[in-house]
Amino acid sequence: MDYRILSIRNDGLSVQPGKHWKALWKQMEEMTYGQLSKLLASNVLRRYANPTIERPSSSETRVFRVECKAPDMPGGQLALRDGPLLELPEQTWQIEREGDDEESFYSRCIRPHVIEQGRGALITGAAGTGKSYVLGRLEADLKAEGHNVKKISLTHVACKRLGLDASTAHAFIHRRVLHGSFSGWLLIDECSMMPALLLTLLENLASVPGNVKFVLFGDWNQLLPPMNRWRMAPLAGDAFQHSRLLHIWAEGTEFRLTHCWRTKEREFFDLCQSLLTMPSAAAVQQCRAQFPAAAGPLHLQGEMHLVLSHRRRVKLNKLCQAAAVERYRAENPDGRVVDVELPPGCVEKSTLNLAQPFQLCEGTRLIGANSETTNVVNGVFMTVHEIREEDCSVTDEFGNEFALTFEAITRSTRLAWAITVTSSQSREFDCPVVLWDLGSPFYSLRHLYVAMTRVRRPDALVVAG
Repeated sequence: MDYRILSIRNDGLSVQPGKHWKALWKQMEEMTYGQLSKLLASNVLRRYANPTIERPSSSETRVFRVECKAPDMPGGQLALRDGPLLELPEQTWQIEREGDDEESFYSRCIRPHVIEQGRGALITGAAGTGKSYVLGRLEADLKAEGHNVKKISLTHVACKRLGLDASTAHAFIHRRVLHGSFSGWLLIDECSMMPALLLTLLENLASVPGNVKFVLFGDWNQLLPPMNRWRMAPLAGDAFQHSRLLHIWAEGTEFRLTHCWRTKEREFFDLCQSLLTMPSAAAVQQCRAQFPAAAGPLHLQGEMHLVLSHRRRVKLNKLCQAAAVERYRAENPDGRVVDVELPPGCVEKSTLNLAQPFQLCEGTRLIGANSETTNVVNGVFMTVHEIREEDCSVTDEFGNEFALTFEAITRSTRLAWAITVTSSQSREFDCPVVLWDLGSPFYSLRHLYVAMTRVRRPDALVVAG
């Protein structure tokens, strides 16, 4: 339909419709809010934007009032009005740092601030410094004082590690912000991974003074938030870290954890921290020199492979699964091995997180790719046990046992010998680990830092050359 937009105001739009003006007039005049919400849901732009989060409307109220009038072309230009600049108070942070081997930091500093004074806070620290431990203690102490406490994180696997009563940020916002309410203490894990859209929605809770208190936990050196955009425009990765919003939520107080509890080797922890001060090329070179590969196929030197690209992930999973099937057949000549095929119409693409064909045997390691199948949680590891005619029994990393059909395995899981560095966040691996793709121009210092700090056994770490 040919038409020209003549001018836009905050309460209307002037249009020169062209020869089909009667059809346009009728369509706009009869448009209701219920019809508008359906149009938005089917709009082609949804392929490039986040899905709408509002409930579909059934309202019969008319959206537009259509009038025929003289052309409205005010012209002119937009300009800032002269006047004094708005002065905002300077953000000052009170920072308390944990000393080496200081086990009383929680009881001496954190607990009095949060529990006794009832104030929000930001608690930061590298991987392994005990952020999850402090979160658990704060939750227990707050509940002992009679407070309502809720824990949230961005990913399913992080929520599982926080406990059964933890929620993903998306689920919490859907239930408590968009379609409900919340009053109490909100403990936000991995706050550095939260994109701007979720933070903006959570800010609705803080609009009522004293209604919600925040305690945030994070490590600003980890990977930047995914899909961190506002009105389709990308935001700086550290926007939240330096924002006034964070200062308000944390009430200007930060507690920095510095003592490593995840590994007994303090030297390895110090190495991971020192990488952040090096140029990327120098950091990669040092890691390769300190953790070289042994002789033999590299894919057999680790039980977990951390990669950057899905292409590498698919290739390594294919090699590792073939080796696992070969070992299984050598040990169990009569054991059942099943061919897991791609579903009809599915094309294998190594650059996407899509399914791939493989042979399934006992001991196969899988990871949840979505939550479309009952009992399968996105991002959670599973191990295959008994294989039957139509299905197999699996156990996830939290001890839950259930059966999966071969079709469900294709639809909702992927092989898990190799995963991306992004998927490894909120995890730790107490097994031999191999790091790949360090030579890629897209492999950043943050990727290296995250991958290195997932390792619990530095003596079993290999950095691919």
